[in-house]
Amino acid sequence: MPPISSTLILYNMTESAAKKLDLYHSFAKRQSLSFTKKSKLFISEERNEISELLEKLERSQSLQEQSTIDLLRLRKKLQERHGDSKIAEHKLAKLT
Repeated sequence: MPPISSTLILYNMTESAAKKLDLYHSFAKRQSLSFTKKSKLFISEERNEISELLEKLERSQSLQEQSTIDLLRLRKKLQERHGDSKIAEHKLAKLT
């Protein structure tokens, strides 16, 4: 059986190592939680930005479709007024 003093030294070293391990573990856990929170925030911000861009794209497409419809209506009115599609196309080209 080893002397009491060496057993006590080993016990103290083991206890010290266990405390350090607990400290490292708690530090790593905090860092992991911090990283997770930052990652979730980043992902959330990216999703919001993508949603905003999609909304802008949809509005833009809607406006483009409405503009096309308006141009077709205008072309039809000009053709009705002038009868000749070349004259109507020429006037339409001046307007756009």
